[in-house]
Amino acid sequence: MELFRQTFPEITLYIHTSDTIISLEENNIDIAIRYGDTPDEQMTSYLLSEDSFTVVASPQLKINSLDDLLNFPLIHVKERRFPKYPVDWEKWRSIFGPSSLNVDEGVHFTDEVHAMQYVIAGQGVFISSRVIADDAINNGLLYQPLEQKLTGCRYYFIENKTGVKKEIITHFRKWLIEQIQLSKKQYITDNEF
Repeated sequence: MELFRQTFPEITLYIHTSDTIISLEENNIDIAIRYGDTPDEQMTSYLLSEDSFTVVASPQLKINSLDDLLNFPLIHVKERRFPKYPVDWEKWRSIFGPSSLNVDEGVHFTDEVHAMQYVIAGQGVFISSRVIADDAINNGLLYQPLEQKLTGCRYYFIENKTGVKKEIITHFRKWLIEQIQLSKKQYITDNEF
């Protein structure tokens, strides 16, 4: 957001964060960035990014194969609201293995951010949203030791159809999409084998 403020200093952003969907029209909100399933067709929406879930760990932990997961505590997040289907160690084990992975053991959190901090401290391995983990990975705090991944949801840019700031909203949307594309290109360049 700081880059946006530097690029467009004349635009003031008011940011409200919530995982509850609220009406843009009723609450006089210009745009929303929503994570989940495809929005209602009546909404003006643009796909920003697709998410996936993958194992992340502190660089202190050496993980070279799925079997290496047996050597570290599993970090869990209970009751994630999205995606609606489970993204957890049980699902991971059923798809990728190893079959002897004890998915009941480990430390359980109710919040993904706290779980991520615990993992950064080298306390275990975690299945994280790739979008949420990207900054920590790019800054060397975490790494993605395995290539396997579970499907996540999508991020959408939603516009208020009754909004009057169409030109500003269009600038913001185009800028945001450009930044996401640049970030993806940088990730690919940084991770070429």
